[in-house]
Amino acid sequence: MSAASPALPLETRFGPIAPAPEDVIAFPDGLPGFARCRRFVLLSAADMAPIQGLQGLDGLRPSFLGIDPRLVQSDYDARLGDT
Repeated sequence: MSAASPALPLETRFGPIAPAPEDVIAFPDGLPGFARCRRFVLLSAADMAPIQGLQGLDGLRPSFLGIDPRLVQSDYDARLGDT
């Protein structure tokens, strides 16, 4: 098994998951404080709505809770530069 292909299904605090390759979100430089974890999957479940889980697939497999910011601030508009 390579580092790019963790054993599936993965046991997580959200329960077992087996993400499809097209559901994996890649952060080439990792997230601040989690540089070694570069692949994540967004988890949604009706009993968690509107909260979602961002589950890391590498290393210690960190997980985060998140919410669509437009549900909190309707005029939210994130503008990202090319970098």
